[in-house]
Amino acid sequence: MKALSKSVILAAVSAVAAVSLTGCAGVPAQLTRLSFIPANQSGPQVVLTNADPDGLPTYEFPAGRSGSLELEFTGPYGNATGLGKCTLTWANVGQSSAEPTVRDGSYVLTYDLPGGVAAGPSQTDLECDVASGANSGTKYSTSFTMTGIYEYVYWSAGDEILRARISDAIETADTFVSGLSQVHAIAVYGDHVYFTNSQGIGRVDLDGRNVDRDYIPLNKSPRELAVYSKGTGIAMTWPDPQPEDQGPPYVRLPVPADYIDALTSRGQRWYMAFRLPMPGMAVEGAAPKVIATGPATGLAVIDRVPYWSSARTISRLDDDKTVTVATADHKLLDLAYDGKQLLALEATDITPVLMAFDPISGKRSLVGIAYHGKGGLAVGGGEEPVAKVRIRNQKGDLVKEIAMPAYGSPEFREGTQIRFQIENFGTDWLQVRSCSIRGEDAAAFTITSSYLCDQIPLAAGQTTTTSLAFTPSGRSWNYRAVVRLNGAINPRGYIDVPISTSWTAPTPSPSGSPSPSPTAAPVFSVAPSSHDFGTHAVGYPSESMTFTITNSGTAPMTIAAGGVTLEGTNKDDYDLVPGACDEATLAPTQSCTLDVLFSPVAVGNRTAQLQVVTSAVGSPHSVTLTGNAVAPALSFAPDPVPTLDVELGRPPATGQVMVTNDSPETVRIASINLTGVDSAKFTLEAGSSCSVGPLPAGAACMIEYSYGPTVADLTGDYTAAVGVTHNGAGSPLEIPITGKAIPPIGS
Repeated sequence: MKALSKSVILAAVSAVAAVSLTGCAGVPAQLTRLSFIPANQSGPQVVLTNADPDGLPTYEFPAGRSGSLELEFTGPYGNATGLGKCTLTWANVGQSSAEPTVRDGSYVLTYDLPGGVAAGPSQTDLECDVASGANSGTKYSTSFTMTGIYEYVYWSAGDEILRARISDAIETADTFVSGLSQVHAIAVYGDHVYFTNSQGIGRVDLDGRNVDRDYIPLNKSPRELAVYSKGTGIAMTWPDPQPEDQGPPYVRLPVPADYIDALTSRGQRWYMAFRLPMPGMAVEGAAPKVIATGPATGLAVIDRVPYWSSARTISRLDDDKTVTVATADHKLLDLAYDGKQLLALEATDITPVLMAFDPISGKRSLVGIAYHGKGGLAVGGGEEPVAKVRIRNQKGDLVKEIAMPAYGSPEFREGTQIRFQIENFGTDWLQVRSCSIRGEDAAAFTITSSYLCDQIPLAAGQTTTTSLAFTPSGRSWNYRAVVRLNGAINPRGYIDVPISTSWTAPTPSPSGSPSPSPTAAPVFSVAPSSHDFGTHAVGYPSESMTFTITNSGTAPMTIAAGGVTLEGTNKDDYDLVPGACDEATLAPTQSCTLDVLFSPVAVGNRTAQLQVVTSAVGSPHSVTLTGNAVAPALSFAPDPVPTLDVELGRPPATGQVMVTNDSPETVRIASINLTGVDSAKFTLEAGSSCSVGPLPAGAACMIEYSYGPTVADLTGDYTAAVGVTHNGAGSPLEIPITGKAIPPIGS
């Protein structure tokens, strides 16, 4: 592992359109959730958030990866009503039409993304037919911009390929593929990394597995390589020689190999910088342009505008003219674009480094050390070690549902166990935190044996068996349930295994015991039936509310294991303590309780549902939860507060914290105190300007404190907090402070 550090964390630069939906019904609505769901369980679901909360919203997704985009949005009447077919049009990607599904009061539309979607901003248009209601026959639409951001950077180290994650301030650069030779060029497309080496053109999966060194055998290593979209597949281009009958489609380049300086691709085109017969730039399908490029060392494309590195400068083509974008301190070896910034491999006097350049201003910053970098720079998606799950039936066949024969058949008699296999075909351990059975007939199934449900991890490439017992409720029925495994399972953190079978009740003997009354049935009731938690500050939980669930029927009511959950758009703003209701069976008139508290994470009206899965009619049952979240009245800076380092026995060190009233109203401070286990080690100083009394809107005051360990104290960290009690939202304000006792110099 090699340490890779940044001195500057780069900010987003994309400008996008607003994402408010305005239907002809005149009711304002909005996108409530956007998610990227990787294909083939290759990573966790990514909830896309607004990257610029102070300006126009923008949504960034992992570019180049196969997967799907999932949009949740309200309808023209403020809920999931009124809409028919919707069409999502993504510029430079494609179009998809479908009837949206409904989930938790919102519409859900899924857009399948092919591998290789390019980085950078792209406009997306959503248009739906209003199919019912007063505005039937009108359109309901919105436009916004999705920005694809590449996650990883790859570079050649001669006999190996190294990789690092771009977004982290401190990262580790790993050897991605070793045992190669003469690696000159790298290209990332879809779910593979392509590279040139002494055997020709090779490729490897995004997780570093399944290395094919001679995917296209050439017995030599081309200096440049470009991989791009071509219809429903991919195409490649590289300097001569190129085979006639091997590999994917390719395009011969119009310039001899010795004259080509750099190649890259964008969308369905390749771009090339060449030196002879005259310096120029060529694009597939367009006439070559003669421009003053100089000998190019790298090439990147942003919105069809070529950028290239040459010696110590980065230039771009602007109306067929060369414009200098940035100047480096050392020779630039290669260039790439990650969707936000230009990345360049720079050869310093000590070791190659990876630099970032703003494509507009040219401002440069250090990304990290590019150990042994020789060129061959590329950006794209990547996979870390991950568990992946497949379900097989008892015969070992891959299935999506465990469908058993009916009870009473020769193959499946009453008392036979239902078994299925769980296979981990990924690259990391599979760890399951909990197992539950969900659905209307969940009470009829019981997990009797499962290593995974006992929290025993499953190694990559291994398979384990889970067994269930089936106990029919006494009625003839087609029984269905779902076994849910929660844990490190991509992309949603769980996997559901549907189970189905049927059972026919035996005909009772005339002399037998009387059958139970057919009218006996459980009835679900809950009190209160809804609850408004009122107004609370973000980060300041409410008092818990107790809900009482009662079986008001005449037969036992079963609450499924894991059947008490929080659902809805703002479910993360609430916390649930299931209590005695989790996996409970309630006799008639019997009750159980559970607690919910409002713990908002964002400002606004936050709505969710408490959902309970039972054996009673109407399951799952929902209880509406509402609350209003506001910003805390007071804030402090700096956040975090720096640690005070003091030698044992030396005079105390002093720290200062600024407290600001961010609310529009005057806030009255009631008290300022030190709290926490080590509060005796700290002192509030008389120089503080914060005091008991009013603090006007927008005003700020300063709290001064000191930390001074004695010679008798142990070395190490000491923690406390300054508590500011006030009458505004989010009281008390807790300001964490720390001190560190260090040995005397020379000890």
